[in-house]
Amino acid sequence: MSYRELAWGKSRLLQKGKRFALVSVGPLKNLCQKALSGLENKKDWTHCDLLFIKPLDEELMTQLCKEHEHIVVVEDGVRMGGAGSALQEWAQKKDCNHRFIPWESAMLLWLTEQSINYKKTR
Repeated sequence: MSYRELAWGKSRLLQKGKRFALVSVGPLKNLCQKALSGLENKKDWTHCDLLFIKPLDEELMTQLCKEHEHIVVVEDGVRMGGAGSALQEWAQKKDCNHRFIPWESAMLLWLTEQSINYKKTR
């Protein structure tokens, strides 16, 4: 198995689009790619894999802010204090063109915040 070195604090741009940006976190990247591939307007979508929440890839986030109407954040297991919260906080601090996760168009999607109950095995 070969490994690829990651640049510290940098996200990966997986697909370049024009209108909407999808920022995925962790293993949901693959589900997002699959969902995007089934869209008729897939060329409208940019997909970014947020590899680091801290430090945040401010360069790419600024680019997304300038070039897209809306940004959708998809993460699992966290409603408060996760990537969506970090991106909203950053956008507010930077007064980032009001296209980057404004409260009225923010779409933060979570699968669950419940703990998974695992049975003890011997």
